[in-house]
This record gives sequence, C-alpha cells and structure tokens, in this order.
Amino acid sequence: MINFVPDIGRVLVVCPATLRLNWRREAERWLTRPTDFVIVEDDEPFIPADGKPIMVIANCERVRRPACLARLMAHQWDLLIIDEAHRIKDPKTAQTKSCFGVEKRKTVEAVPGLSAQATRLLLLTGTPLVNRPVELWPLAHACDPETFPSFWGYAKRFWRRVEELKERVKGGHYDRAAVEAIGTEDERPSETTLAGAPVGVAAKDGTDQGEK
Repeated sequence: MINFVPDIGRVLVVCPATLRLNWRREAERWLTRPTDFVIVEDDEPFIPADGKPIMVIANCERVRRPACLARLMAHQWDLLIIDEAHRIKDPKTAQTKSCFGVEKRKTVEAVPGLSAQATRLLLLTGTPLVNRPVELWPLAHACDPETFPSFWGYAKRFWRRVEELKERVKGGHYDRAAVEAIGTEDERPSETTLAGAPVGVAAKDGTDQGEK
C-alpha cells in the first residue's frame, strides 16, 4: 500500500516489542522509496528535518507512557498501522485509550488518541474477534465510526444475535436453517460490514482506500 500511495510519507507502526525489529527488516526489504526508520526510544527524535519519508516503530507498552504518547501526538501521520490489533479490545485500558482515545460521555470529556492524528488507519490481526462481540467494538468504531457510531447501537445489533445463535446450537446440535433465520435480511450486517471494516483501511475524508 505504501509503495502505491505517494501521499504516504509519515508512517507510525504500533506493535508488540518482539516485532519491532522484524517490522523494520521487512519494511527495508519491501519499500521501494528511500525511507528513514526510527524505533522509538526515550529521547530519540521522530521526524527528520529534510522531510524524507519515515517509518516510526513503537511498541505497545511504550505508547502507553504519557511522555511518549505526547511526542507521537505532536505529529500528523499519513498512516497509522496497529499490529496485533485484537489486543486493543477493552476501551478502559491505557493501550486502547492511547491508540483510539476516549469518547465523550456525560461526565467524561473526549480525549483524542493516535488515530485522531492519522489520515489513514490500518488494523492488522488474524483474530479480530477473540471471545465476545463486545471485543470487536473498539476496532470497528475506530476504523469506521460512521457505520459504528454508538456502542449501545452496536451491542443491540450484534450481541442479541450471538446469544440467539448460542441457544440454537446448544448441546452440539446445529440447525443451519434456524441459524440463518436469526434476524431479517435488512437487519443482518453484510459480510463487508463485519469482516471488512475492522481490518480495512479507513481514510478520514471518507474515501475507500481499497486493498493496495
């Protein structure tokens, strides 16, 4: 994707600490444009003065630290990549707040996260739904807030169907016709909505970036 979109110059990668060197090694191998690489350390500068394309790689634990997060939030990113994104499943954790921010509620003011500073967002995971539908909410909302604007709307739409599905298959009996009958066609989300949004690429201007 980075090779085919000229506007992507500043890339921020958030990944587990064990994958930082692997991200740099693979990016050096596959990127076609000259790019500077920075693995975030306490006092290392992020952006080179000459404006050359840069990939900044930060591990999840460091991003949670206020000082590091503040330095990263000081810049606008053309692309934010979050690897192993299924780990960001609880809106209450520091990890989720640092990446996606805090939503405004009656007694809580909104606080932006790294995704607010990125033009594009790419979530990478092989396990988008770990145990319960609620764990997919932070990813779905971050990647496509127009389709998933409200947690309670999401919960009403999906959680009830999962509970119904559990009842239909309880005891090891699988009734395909009964399972497919859950909800109506216009109520059931499409495969694109369920599968595409959480792991796709969202541009803040609303355009579909497609698969590059």
